[in-house]
Amino acid sequence: MGILCEYEYHVYVTELTDEEYEEFQELTTQLGRLLNSDDAEDQEKAKRLAIRRASILKSAASKLSALEDIIRKHPPRKSMVYCADIEQATEVSRLLTHQGIRAARYSSDDVNRKGLLAEFASGQLDALIAIKCLDEGVDVPETELVAISA
Repeated sequence: MGILCEYEYHVYVTELTDEEYEEFQELTTQLGRLLNSDDAEDQEKAKRLAIRRASILKSAASKLSALEDIIRKHPPRKSMVYCADIEQATEVSRLLTHQGIRAARYSSDDVNRKGLLAEFASGQLDALIAIKCLDEGVDVPETELVAISA
């Protein structure tokens, strides 16, 4: 239908730090105990633990070094980086800016989102760092590289 462009998909596998892995394992153990319970309070606690455990994976520290490798191989030009949360987006924005890349965070906390899109479209920005804001319903200008922290 001509709606989506063709693309290449590359997976970069990262590992948890020792501390992240330890916390992930501890949460997994607690979660396993709670999931066998029929108690509603235990089920709610299990949901909260599952969210915390998923957060460890989403914000793993090694993702920044993987992004640095990607940037070295493919210098950002018309690039978007999707992050797990505002902290990660801020860190990625700092990383790219520190390397001389014209980048800006694009989130619900940022007031000039239309202006940022216009700067991106005109080439004044090399990269936008987003958290869910560019998922649906936004007409995104031509993009050559997308990195997703999943």
